[in-house]
Amino acid sequence: MFKKIAIGIAAVIALILIVAATKPDSMKIERHAVIQASPQTIHALIDDFHKWSEWSPWEKLDPNMERKYEGTPSGIGAIYSWQGNSDVGAGRMEIVESSSSKTVIKLDFKAPMEANNVTEFLLIPQDGGTEVRWLMSGPTPFMSKVMQVFMDIDAMVGKDFEKGLVDMKAAAEKSAASLMPTASNVPAGDYTLEKYHAQLTFSVDHLGFSNYTAQFKRFDAQLKFDPTNLAASSVTATVDPRSIDLVNPPAGFVDALIGKDWLDSKQFPQMTFKSTRVEQVAVNKVRIVGDFTLHGVTKPVTLDATFNGGYPGLPQFDPNARVGFSARGTLKRSDFGITYGIPEAGSKMGVSDEVKFAIEAEFTGPPLKTGTN
Repeated sequence: MFKKIAIGIAAVIALILIVAATKPDSMKIERHAVIQASPQTIHALIDDFHKWSEWSPWEKLDPNMERKYEGTPSGIGAIYSWQGNSDVGAGRMEIVESSSSKTVIKLDFKAPMEANNVTEFLLIPQDGGTEVRWLMSGPTPFMSKVMQVFMDIDAMVGKDFEKGLVDMKAAAEKSAASLMPTASNVPAGDYTLEKYHAQLTFSVDHLGFSNYTAQFKRFDAQLKFDPTNLAASSVTATVDPRSIDLVNPPAGFVDALIGKDWLDSKQFPQMTFKSTRVEQVAVNKVRIVGDFTLHGVTKPVTLDATFNGGYPGLPQFDPNARVGFSARGTLKRSDFGITYGIPEAGSKMGVSDEVKFAIEAEFTGPPLKTGTN
């Protein structure tokens, strides 16, 4: 009798092992969701392990879980280790790739069983939001194959992913709402620079004695503006270098500035800027990165801009939407091949390499809708 039972048990075990051996040698689990927030807002929740408590499905399973943060505060090199009850086990995560479109994490489980996986978060912009794809992949150890005989790993872990994405959506959309511009009633659309209310000035250090300031009088800009998602906006601009304007310039000085030693406006009659990325950094504040072409050379330049507000239009006074911005930035003129007068190292006898510039601009946009107050 016992021999028959033992044979039966052995047969069942053998069958389980045979079935387990047929399971795939690797696994991949994926879930996705659309979140009404910018990739940058969502990425901030993923890129910093300290913020995982706001959305991770495992963070609340063990109130006494031990956590350890090492490496960099966020981004590549950030490390998070944990040890807790049977619901969370133990393990370690390290961010090995990080950008506003993709984050890759090396994930090593120590308990309840050892496993080495890779987790990826892909952030894909969509109209008014971002599609988030959460993936986990890795080799399947034999014991994991045995477990798969009795349970659906994709369904079990996928359920946690789905809950995590729901909580990530809530956290990201709450964060996005806190960054909403104060004039969210301003319509999205194409805006054109209102030149009567725009100014482009720059300053350079002169001998270490003063910040010599001048302006360009002829410039234009076009803005694609989304007040509910400033990071989805973009801007292009052109500047006529021959329009440089100075207060009380010495005789011939303007001609020298637009000549070959400086702007060489005859050969390079236009400066241009085209944004390549807009990052929202605070309420009504964005960082605009773009390609700036000066003196025939194109280099990336960053603007720190403030959205000052706007309105959809004013009946009887202004038939179009209007928005206003202030922006500041710096560049090195030597990066663009303009080196005349730069002081020798350790000296200020000359005109600084660094150029600081400031922009004040109002833009007019879509017409006021009928019936709008």
